[in-house]
Amino acid sequence: MNIELRPLAEIKPYEKNPRINDAAVDAVAESIRRFGFRQPIVVDTDGVIVCGHTRWKAAQKLRLERAPVHVAKDLSPAQVRAYRIADSRLNDKRYDFLFKPKIRSSSETLSALLRDFVGLGAPKCPVTVMDLSAVPFDVRPVVSAQIGRLAFEFNYWNPWFPDFPILLICEEAHAYIPRDTLSQFAGSRKSMERIAKEGRKYGVGLGVVSQRPHEVSETVLAQCGTFLCLRLTNPADQEYVRSLVPEAERNLVDILAGLGRGEAVVLGEGIALPTRLRFHKPNPAPSSDDVDFYEKWKAGPEDLDVDKIVDRWRRQER
Repeated sequence: MNIELRPLAEIKPYEKNPRINDAAVDAVAESIRRFGFRQPIVVDTDGVIVCGHTRWKAAQKLRLERAPVHVAKDLSPAQVRAYRIADSRLNDKRYDFLFKPKIRSSSETLSALLRDFVGLGAPKCPVTVMDLSAVPFDVRPVVSAQIGRLAFEFNYWNPWFPDFPILLICEEAHAYIPRDTLSQFAGSRKSMERIAKEGRKYGVGLGVVSQRPHEVSETVLAQCGTFLCLRLTNPADQEYVRSLVPEAERNLVDILAGLGRGEAVVLGEGIALPTRLRFHKPNPAPSSDDVDFYEKWKAGPEDLDVDKIVDRWRRQER
């Protein structure tokens, strides 16, 4: 790799750079001051930065006249765009858990991770919740695949699995165990379908939760023996559920469209007779209630702090 010293005035920032990295400039400047430049700024043939905006800003802060630069002469415009996107993702805080883990960064920490995963950590807990809402959509299937693999492999190699059953509940399952055979979901489909087909041999169960059952993997749903059916109004979903439940209970699917909030019909192996039930209301209530559009449009706020919203968006902090 050829590296040259180039005047800072000849290095131009990329105008569409999406990263807001001013908060990191001081730390990078201090690193350059103490240890020197250990990574050059990459520019295209026009001198526009491909990656290294923070290093360029740090060099300006230190009032350096020149900085080490690598000119990516061998990259086409399409490759330069792809490089910028890849570099942006590598430095996106949302991907830090994959590329820059702070706590468990080596294989020696696997035992501690598994203890927390199955509820044996400190303190012990019977339920482990893994919130994937902050995980970028494009890597969510990959993370889901690893969660499914961990659940299965743990009890597969656990000699005491008959005394330690694991139930993996997949909320919004259609988002990562879809019926479509798209390549991006291949890993998560394979992982969850393996549990559905073989998990009972090793004490690993799968609970599938979805508002769109006809969009969930057929292989997974075909292995389900018990169904808790809440209100369904979509005809395609109703017909799909009808095809899954035991034949003698299929006429009960007709009442699904008339169920109230918090009501369900339970069918299948887990209950002696089909039963309509009402769940206890959670206390405190979750913050997932529908927004009252009419009232808020009438009496809602006159203005919002949009700058604060944008700042939270950029920092990925809720």
